[in-house]
Amino acid sequence: MDTKKLYQKIKKIAEEQQRDSSVMSRADLAYELKQFGIQGDSLEINKLVYDAYVYYKESPVIRDAFVEMSSNVPIVSTYKLHSALGQANYDGVKTLMQQTLDKTAQSLTTLDNHIFENMTEQAVKVAAGMMNVVTGNSAVVKIQKEANVLFVRYTGMVNGYEVAKNEIETLTKNFVYLRDEIVSIYRNYAAQLIDIFGDSIKSVEPELFDFDAIEWMNVQGMLKNTQLEYSRLSESCTNLMASISENFNVALQKAAGQYRSVNNKGVGLALVGLNLLSHYTNSMANAANLKIDLQKFKNNIHKDGTVIKTDLMRLMSIYKVMNDVNIPRANAFYRFCEKVLNQEFKNLIDSLYDTPELKKLKEERNVLFDNYKQFENLVVDHQMNIDNYKTIIEDNKQLVKNLQDDYQCAMSSKPSKPSAFINFLTFGSKGKSFSRDMFEWQQQFKPTIEKYQNLQVDIKLYQEDLESHQKALKEIENDYLSKKDELQALNTQIRQAISASKEVKIKVSESLTDIVGLLRLAREIANTRLSDLQMKAIKAPDLHEITVPESVKNGISALTSVLKVGLETAVDNVSTVGMETLEQMQNSKDERNQMAIDTSNAQDIVKSQSNEVSIDKLDIAQVNAEAIQTVAGIANLFESYSNLLAMKQQSAIALEQYDANMKSLQDQFKQITNGVDDKATLLRNSLKNINLAKDAKQLKNALLSLSDGDINLSEDDIDNFLNGNKNIVL
Repeated sequence: MDTKKLYQKIKKIAEEQQRDSSVMSRADLAYELKQFGIQGDSLEINKLVYDAYVYYKESPVIRDAFVEMSSNVPIVSTYKLHSALGQANYDGVKTLMQQTLDKTAQSLTTLDNHIFENMTEQAVKVAAGMMNVVTGNSAVVKIQKEANVLFVRYTGMVNGYEVAKNEIETLTKNFVYLRDEIVSIYRNYAAQLIDIFGDSIKSVEPELFDFDAIEWMNVQGMLKNTQLEYSRLSESCTNLMASISENFNVALQKAAGQYRSVNNKGVGLALVGLNLLSHYTNSMANAANLKIDLQKFKNNIHKDGTVIKTDLMRLMSIYKVMNDVNIPRANAFYRFCEKVLNQEFKNLIDSLYDTPELKKLKEERNVLFDNYKQFENLVVDHQMNIDNYKTIIEDNKQLVKNLQDDYQCAMSSKPSKPSAFINFLTFGSKGKSFSRDMFEWQQQFKPTIEKYQNLQVDIKLYQEDLESHQKALKEIENDYLSKKDELQALNTQIRQAISASKEVKIKVSESLTDIVGLLRLAREIANTRLSDLQMKAIKAPDLHEITVPESVKNGISALTSVLKVGLETAVDNVSTVGMETLEQMQNSKDERNQMAIDTSNAQDIVKSQSNEVSIDKLDIAQVNAEAIQTVAGIANLFESYSNLLAMKQQSAIALEQYDANMKSLQDQFKQITNGVDDKATLLRNSLKNINLAKDAKQLKNALLSLSDGDINLSEDDIDNFLNGNKNIVL
């Protein structure tokens, strides 16, 4: 394989990704590198990308172009720690681990801010626009804009959770890389002790915790449900705004007609005012009903926010234990354990392998240990990719299922191309019609068809990648078992060839307590795990649909009826008084006209009649009818707002109860965090002593104090061991 050409290819692909403002997954890059003999997606790709990155002087283009498929984290970022560990770059390892911790802390803080923004009743200030105020649409416009702001905030919260999830995954993965180095140290020194003392030393393989089994909330599913609810609410707003605008135009036309139909312009203006008042009250009532839907939308957002907040506390507890205990302890052991395993002991051990045969066997075993570690990394990588591909395939299959009806509808409505004969008979008109219909069909259905077909292709490709990883995993597991048998045979061969005198055993036993203690500490660190509570994603308890109780609804309806009857009675009374007043005015008019006739003052008659306010019974009846209609609108508005207030009250009660139910779970995570604080205090003292140690003995004692339990051997243990009466378990 021409390494230089391969690096050039990687750089070229990276530059293409930069131009397209996109990134490429490891699996896709493996496909692009097939010409160089790359068999498929594997950890080898990570190394090649990192080597190309270094070759081109830490090129930021290469750094940002390629990502892990499971987390979208740049491959270079994940492999940097591999490189530092491989070179025993202790400072580099510590720096990279701290950078990961810092990024994780930042992502958790950002998510916390998003949750706070969603959970608090922050007023959404939106401008409705003058025209919407005039038409009566202002309340609906504000509802639509508020729903949009809420949905944008919700989307930010979901995205924040995804980022925090990815950072926690990266953090635990990096810890596993560090843990694997400690496991290698344990295996290496345990094998050497067994070479000396034989079966009297029992090596116990560390119980490696599967951090990849951490569960995560399906926030994307939650987002889809909220998006559907938001779309329905937004559509309702749009339809209601169109209806209100149309009703406003109808009200204006009706008012204009009534204004022109009456002789008295004051009556005309009153009718116009009543018409518009009726329109506005109806608009406000409809808006109040829509606000109930908005409240339901808010309720679901609050519920999801509470669940995500609880899961955030779980993620924070994971971060806390990794940041305050697990990583600092592992870092300290990895950095200083070789110093504590003093040079005298190493020289003593090395002297046992001074024959050419044993030197060769020991080198072979060291290679096997390295292979062991590589196999374990490959197994973890393939298992992670298998789980990832299974999830992606299931998600894509669900998307295909969701699009199935739309796709079938699109394909069934596809225009049929006319035959050449039919096109000839119609002088080409059928062909032109087909072209036009085909263009319109493509405009309408092309996105759906392309998405559906692309998903089918993706599923096929992902399935092939999945099968490739499954096949590779099976082969590696077989190789792993083969190497394990080979290692056992090699250990037996070394023990048969080695000859440790009693003096050597006694000499080694002088340091045996320290060595056993350190190896037990190594296994203890390798056994680091999370609690079951930390592993399980929070399951959202059902929030039963919040509704206004029927008794409250009936009470509001009864009160509305009383209000409506009272207002209608008041209008009727005013109308009756108006009619009586009109009759009195008419009688007064007749008397004045008679007096004018008696005086034969015709000019005064004309003047008197021209100054009369011409209001008749028909005018009053019209005003009365419009007033009754307006009163009905006011009553409906009262009922709508009463139901809205009742809904808000019920929502507050239900959500408070929901939050209270989740609080008990939140308190459990607080207890975990408090427990971490106690451990962290002890650990800080040990780390302080390690950093202040003036000699090997102080460093050894400080390092051994990192253990949570009793890892030391007593004098009786040593005596019984040397006398053959006791075995030592590492």
